[in-house]
Amino acid sequence: MTTASRPHSRRQQRGFTLLEVLIALTILAVAIGALVQSSVAHTRNATYLRDRTFALWVAENLLTEWQLAESWPGLGKRSGDTEFAGQRWYWDREVQKVEDPMLRRVDLRVRRDRDADGALITHIGFIGDPRLRDTGPEGDN
Repeated sequence: MTTASRPHSRRQQRGFTLLEVLIALTILAVAIGALVQSSVAHTRNATYLRDRTFALWVAENLLTEWQLAESWPGLGKRSGDTEFAGQRWYWDREVQKVEDPMLRRVDLRVRRDRDADGALITHIGFIGDPRLRDTGPEGDN
């Protein structure tokens, strides 16, 4: 009876085979790899969105400064840089005349790196003639 009971007792032993353990580890490795890849993509996307938001704020700040200036910015193209949020930002500006002689169009491109090919943001705004700013609607101010 002891010989007959041995195969039966082996079947009752519980545990994982080497193949089952390897399959489980493979599934776990694939899942962890996907999580890491997803985390990296999320971080990259969050950084890109932060930079685009800051670039928009830089563009808005510059446009507001030029709108409040005592004279119009010169027609044509100009480049410059400014500091915002502890970082250096580079911009290209093009000022153009429009049909209304009391307005100028400003195309502004902002980027993080001086040598970057493309801008993070392209912002278009209009600047009114600063000589008319001090007059009220009826021109009595």
